[in-house]
Amino acid sequence: MPLYRNYRECHRVVWMMLPMFSLEGQGRVLDTMISLDNELANELGKPISDAAMRYELTQSLKTVLWEIPLAVEMGFGQWLRKEIPIKIDALGYHDKNCNEQGDCTICQEIPNM
Repeated sequence: MPLYRNYRECHRVVWMMLPMFSLEGQGRVLDTMISLDNELANELGKPISDAAMRYELTQSLKTVLWEIPLAVEMGFGQWLRKEIPIKIDALGYHDKNCNEQGDCTICQEIPNM
């Protein structure tokens, strides 16, 4: 079973995880996110599949998971299978309870949700 339903969900989950990493790690993942977002916006090139975009972003995320000792200890795959559902539930809470002022707990902890 895939970790995410689609690239949009993958993007949002990874965005929520960014504060867990060093500035250098955040930069690496953000570079991938920007590149993939540019692929989505580029209508001239060959379109990249949703699955390929999820894969590429997840691979980028895995390169910075070395910064999280528990992820290293558990193994990246197992750690992601544990953490991603938690983040997806938080996104569901955010989508249901957030108002436009960004007063919800998620918005206060993660800017630009």
